[in-house]
Amino acid sequence: MTQLPSTGINLEEILLLVVIVSNLAIGIFVFLRKPKNIIHQSFSLAVTGISFWSFGLVLTETQHHIERYTTLSLFGFLVLLSGFLLFAKTFPYGKIPHKSFFLHFIPIIFLAVLAPFNLIITKTDLLPTHPSTPTNGPLFPVFALVSLFVIVESIVLSVRSYLRSSGKARLQMNYLLFGLSVFLLSAGIFDILLPSVGFFELTFLGPISSIFYIGLTAYAIIRHELLDIRIVIQRSLIYTIVLILIVTVYLLLIVLFGLILGTTTDTSSIVSAGATTILGIGGLPIIQTYFERWSDSIFFKCPYNYAEVMHSLSRILHTNHEKNEIVAGATRILQETFKTNNVCFLFDTDIFTQTYPEARVAGFRNAYQPIMFEKSSIGVLTLGPKKSGDFYTQKDAQFLATFAVQAAIALTKAELYARVQNYSAHLERLVAERTDEIQKLQEEQKEAMITISHNLQTPLAIIRGELEILSDHSENPTQLLAVQKSIDRVSGFIRQLLRVVRFEHSLDQHEMTPIALKPLLQEQIDYFEVVAEDKHITLITDIADCGSILGNKKLLEELVTNIVANAMHYRSPLRDGHVTITLKKSGHLALLTISDNGAGISADDLPHIFDRFYRAPQNPASHTGSGLGLAIAKQIVTRHNGCIRVTSTLHEGTTFSIQFPILSQ
Repeated sequence: MTQLPSTGINLEEILLLVVIVSNLAIGIFVFLRKPKNIIHQSFSLAVTGISFWSFGLVLTETQHHIERYTTLSLFGFLVLLSGFLLFAKTFPYGKIPHKSFFLHFIPIIFLAVLAPFNLIITKTDLLPTHPSTPTNGPLFPVFALVSLFVIVESIVLSVRSYLRSSGKARLQMNYLLFGLSVFLLSAGIFDILLPSVGFFELTFLGPISSIFYIGLTAYAIIRHELLDIRIVIQRSLIYTIVLILIVTVYLLLIVLFGLILGTTTDTSSIVSAGATTILGIGGLPIIQTYFERWSDSIFFKCPYNYAEVMHSLSRILHTNHEKNEIVAGATRILQETFKTNNVCFLFDTDIFTQTYPEARVAGFRNAYQPIMFEKSSIGVLTLGPKKSGDFYTQKDAQFLATFAVQAAIALTKAELYARVQNYSAHLERLVAERTDEIQKLQEEQKEAMITISHNLQTPLAIIRGELEILSDHSENPTQLLAVQKSIDRVSGFIRQLLRVVRFEHSLDQHEMTPIALKPLLQEQIDYFEVVAEDKHITLITDIADCGSILGNKKLLEELVTNIVANAMHYRSPLRDGHVTITLKKSGHLALLTISDNGAGISADDLPHIFDRFYRAPQNPASHTGSGLGLAIAKQIVTRHNGCIRVTSTLHEGTTFSIQFPILSQ
């Protein structure tokens, strides 16, 4: 015991007296707030019991009439049990219990009546080196069972209320259960565990720890009517728990080193003190951080790491391109950081910019932070009250100001990204609409061409028939023959036009079978030789066996005939004409080449020779054609999954190269 000079009271008893006075002050304060409220009444009753219990313990250590003050402690403890049970039943909703519930107090009243007769504690011995040592009476087992039952029932009622609570009630239960846990833990260690091994020096810490239970419970009852003292309570609790752990480790090490070294108590104390100091220096920061995070679920006071939170927000701002994703991610982190349920980004800012042209953060319960980009308002970030009830600090203001700068850039980029996406979607819609229009026009053109062609064929056939009748009775049949040839040429043009339309719109279905190109070309060459001889053109052929392709014989014959006929038709008048036809194999392709030394095609006309109705203006011979032959030839090549290329030099000649995929053997 630490004795004060010239008094019989030690330092521990003074601390206990301070706690008693503090508890009474809190109990009276809570009672006077609402004296008719059953929660305030039951709490004040429990506080009164704790005060009498603690005061009786002090008196037993300092006065001569020990039994009298022991009875006072017992009576105070029973009052504590009554208040504790009633409070557990009524808190936090304040509903008055049914009359049958008050039957639970009969055993407590019975023990309180018998307490003065020394049936629970018969006597208390005051030793010079240890705290007072009581001697249990015949009713002590009953006292212990009743006390245990009441404590367990109170805890069960509190836990049940906690599980059923939500919102403000759940927060109040957090305070209550946390304070009760600290009180019971301290009382269990200092008043039960340590005395059981013969260490009585710290028994005063059990009653002293009641200040945490009473303080937290009082705050839970009238939390909206007091100043925010939770940060002080949280720090005090953390350091108290750390102190308890250090003392416990120190005492355990004394016992452990005493058993191992087998030396004196002083040696064990020195070794234990050194080991405890080393463990404290190394483990204190870790333990403190752990308890800060653990108690944060009750106090919402765990400080945030400025750099870590800003890093997390920066990742969200710069890895997301859409405004909704940025807002959702930033809202979640800001809610976790500032412990508030209300974080909102407002982008219709006319009202806010007029009411709050500047940031309102430090010193306010609700924070408003404008988001500006190059002096233009993008939006406003609003944060509701913190769960802890604290005001926003200057550190919070600096943090939100920094975040607002980055958020402005990210939201501007997101807005630009959204505009690009919308413009791209708009362009896609325009392209789709234009494509539909073109397809519709092509369909209308196709239908018109087919209709016109069919409507022209009928009168042409009638005219041709009439001409044949007139030619039998005409005196000048030569003129009628010229008209008939013109009609035949127009009719042929219409047939070719129908072929082009049907090819382009896949209206004609041609059966595709394996075709050997060499025999097909040799059959046509026999016909080409007759025509070439009649036109004084030399025909040169080099046909190799290159396998088969998948194709249609009639279409392939029409393709070769069109190109060879053009080669013979557009011959040069300055020299003898010749046409060369070659077929060879090139890898997996069959290569058909048809070349001539005729009039050739100019570089300007070459890109257009496969267009419908195109005829080279520089070549008068082309004016007699329809301009559809090469268009049909290209459609045939395309239908056979091939490709056609042309090279030509004006006045020197032209070469057509056609490739077809060969069927695998």
